[in-house]
Amino acid sequence: MIDPWWNPPWPILWQRTYHHALEHPHHPAARNWIHNQQRGWLLLHPHQQHLLTTAELVNV
Repeated sequence: MIDPWWNPPWPILWQRTYHHALEHPHHPAARNWIHNQQRGWLLLHPHQQHLLTTAELVNV
């Protein structure tokens, strides 16, 4: 079975930055990116919102 995230409907840069934030949630660049995602929450795809909330990145 193919991983559903191999080709998400959002830019690959978002996906790469998400993974960086997962690995280094307290890095200044990751924290800035996380805060930007919070500010633009309503513009995110529902699956992006799900990824962020289940990884608990929105509470960092």
